[in-house]
Amino acid sequence: MMKKKITERDIGLKDGKDISLSHLKGKYDQKMPEVPLEFNHHDFEFNGSMVIHLPKENVRWYPKMEDVIYAMKDGEIRGVTYPMYFAPTDKYLFNLMIFANQEVDVVELKYWSYGHNELYSLGVQEFSDNMRLGTPISPVELGKV
Repeated sequence: MMKKKITERDIGLKDGKDISLSHLKGKYDQKMPEVPLEFNHHDFEFNGSMVIHLPKENVRWYPKMEDVIYAMKDGEIRGVTYPMYFAPTDKYLFNLMIFANQEVDVVELKYWSYGHNELYSLGVQEFSDNMRLGTPISPVELGKV
C-alpha cells in the first residue's frame, strides 16, 4: 500500500520553518492564525487540560494548522487549541486547556474546520479543576468529524 506523500503543510512547516513544534524546540516563533471566536482565559478561576487526538479513521480530512478545537459552555468559549504535529507518534495533537468558574463542570467540545468553515460537535467532556487527561504519547481519542 502506497503511503500519502507528506507535504510541508502536513508536518507544520511554512517556508521550511517548523511552526507546529516550535514551542517544544524553541527554534522559531510559532505563528498561529487568529481565533475566529473571542476568548479571554483571565475571566475564569479554574483550569484543567487534555491532549486530544482525532484518529485518521474518525476524520474526513487531515487537520490543517488553522483548524481549532474549542471547549464551550452554553455558547461561551472555555478553551481554544490548534493542532500540532507530534513526530514521535506521527500524530496531530490538540493540547487543550479548559477554563471554568466552578471546580466541576461539563463542557462541549467543538471542532472548527478552517477549510470547510464549519463547526462540528465532538461531544461533551466533564471538567474538574487541575484535571490532566491524556499525554502526547497516550492522548485522548475523540469521535468522528
